[in-house]
Amino acid sequence: MRRGFALALLVGALAPALAGASATAKHKAKTKTVKVGDDYYSPAKLTIKKGTRVRWKWNAANSDSHDVRLKHGPHGVKKFKSQLAASDYSFSHKFTKPGTYKIYCSLHREMRETIVVRR
Repeated sequence: MRRGFALALLVGALAPALAGASATAKHKAKTKTVKVGDDYYSPAKLTIKKGTRVRWKWNAANSDSHDVRLKHGPHGVKKFKSQLAASDYSFSHKFTKPGTYKIYCSLHREMRETIVVRR
């Protein structure tokens, strides 16, 4: 009987840690990273599921400043924008509404990205 009790205590003690590891893995799986380089976003087209967070990460070797701005998205979505930065900066946005989002850099109009959000 004592052996079963000790096993139950061990499982009970480990359960929260294992649940936390699972939650962390789920959170990471719902974040996609986009590289912001001099005159490009990579990838330039991204398809994600609703609820995914996109993180734009500026390249440390950039020589120009860039930003991330929503040109247009699905009806009712508020526009968003990052700060202007040259390097060592990141910006993120969680996409909660399905549809197509057009992203651009306000200083370099050739820098464009399309994000398609699926249900």
